[in-house]
Amino acid sequence: MPHFYCHPENITNQKEFKLSPEESRHAAKVLRKIEGDEISLFDGKGNSFRGKITSTAGVVSGVIVSSADDKSPSSRPPVKLCFYQAVPKKYKFEDIIDKLSQLGVSKIIPVITERTIVRLSADDASRKLVRWRAAALAASKQCGRPDIPEVLPPAQFADALSAAAASGFPAIIAWEAEKQNAKKTIREVLSPSPAGLNIFIGPEGGFSVREIELAFAILASAKTIGLGPRILRADTAAEAVAAILGYEISVDDPR
Repeated sequence: MPHFYCHPENITNQKEFKLSPEESRHAAKVLRKIEGDEISLFDGKGNSFRGKITSTAGVVSGVIVSSADDKSPSSRPPVKLCFYQAVPKKYKFEDIIDKLSQLGVSKIIPVITERTIVRLSADDASRKLVRWRAAALAASKQCGRPDIPEVLPPAQFADALSAAAASGFPAIIAWEAEKQNAKKTIREVLSPSPAGLNIFIGPEGGFSVREIELAFAILASAKTIGLGPRILRADTAAEAVAAILGYEISVDDPR
């Protein structure tokens, strides 16, 4: 069933939903939805509903919910995953956001590190942020999650570490020089289950030794993890860690 985003401001008493012009055109023009068709809706805040189209005049002008269907308990990970991802050069950051969104990540923070090749001006960052957030929304619609991952503006590495420290969540850092078994470390970090977890993924070339030392200075409880004998690309590393965490969290989740 198609999954459409409806801004909370356009929801009346969780019974009447008015789609945006973009979503309306997609429903009526692209998917050829008509009055009486059922669709799935979500508000981006963790709530989803099943609704019935009541009016189309070229676009969908209103949707009345026929039965509430709150998916948030089963589709959102019980641990808030916050990914601090170094901006890569060769691979589109939108693709990383797409995959992380599908894998249940709650927050994505683009990070500028010593070895980050891409340097963004304020205007570049603003334009890209619009695209990145659009990618998160599109991925949420595609995979049927009831919320939208928060995508923040790019941050310098030191500022990202400070933000992670302020969150109070434990942190893991993917680092190719670490030989410790990643599974063991991740299970230690997740036991007992924290409310959230900060994950740092480096750029092409990885984090420098100086950056790792800075991370340990700011994040006293941070742990580094290795991802096996092969050097992974930045996008692959992010997806691998998100998938591992998703599995470990689902195994421990009693729901």
